[in-house]
Amino acid sequence: MSLPATHRFLVTREVQMVRLFVAYAMWCMAFVSDVSAQTSSALAPAQAFDVASVKPSPPDASGSMISGPMPSRFTTQNATLKQLVMYAYGVRDYQVLGGPAWASSDGFDIAATYPGGKAPDPMSVSLMVRTLLQERFKLRTHTETRDQPTYELVFSRQDGRLGPSLRRSDTNCEAEMAARKGAPVAFSPGGVPTCMMITTPRTIQGGTRTLPMLAAALSGRVGRPVTDRTGLTGNFDIVMEWTPDAGAPVMPGRSESVPAPAPAADAVSIFTALQEQLGLRLASTRSPVEVVVIDAVERPSAD
Repeated sequence: MSLPATHRFLVTREVQMVRLFVAYAMWCMAFVSDVSAQTSSALAPAQAFDVASVKPSPPDASGSMISGPMPSRFTTQNATLKQLVMYAYGVRDYQVLGGPAWASSDGFDIAATYPGGKAPDPMSVSLMVRTLLQERFKLRTHTETRDQPTYELVFSRQDGRLGPSLRRSDTNCEAEMAARKGAPVAFSPGGVPTCMMITTPRTIQGGTRTLPMLAAALSGRVGRPVTDRTGLTGNFDIVMEWTPDAGAPVMPGRSESVPAPAPAADAVSIFTALQEQLGLRLASTRSPVEVVVIDAVERPSAD
């Protein structure tokens, strides 16, 4: 299934918002760690930014951005407290519980410098963000394991036949990335980005990606952990498009919602798209999930 040109060139409003946020999203999907171990203060000394400025975002700000470990400093634009907690603890939206309503709606602009002026490793940056949240937002949290609804990614057909938008890929990503030399992401005629995955509120586009990567991308859209149970190995080109539900968040950790869906005759749910376009489905189950619970938090004073 080919996507319209508007999706490939990222010109719709929601895609523009996601484009600002894509560095954070990619980092978050690649960040794999034990949440409970991360939150134990006995495992690592407190780490903090050298200087940090925290200000409320302008009322008309749209989109969100968390820079991640940039070479010289850490910055955010219109990032919510919940998004910052997600970044700091390496968890997803459904793993952050509690907190006031403003934690998912009010944005903050942060500019922070590293000790020595040089970016440390990503884990150290996440610990610095935790320290900033504790000091400036008076954030207090605890972690626990809760039995929650989850999904398993399985075949939708008994014969295991895949859908037309899930195709094997033999692209050599190492050679492709070396040849690109920092050039912008390229898209195939079918709307597949080369050797990466991009998600929006209504699309998932992945080039030379694995099924566990697809499961991770789906979990960010269906609000539950998704585990790949297909048993398929290797890489695939993936393109799927659906009509988001009215009221679904535009981005993880934000209260802003997507516009009302298209008329019912044209609407395709993410579950239907998964079956018709990829030949897969989500089977409901329950599993223990590590969560971060917000016990206390305060609005920071601007500086």
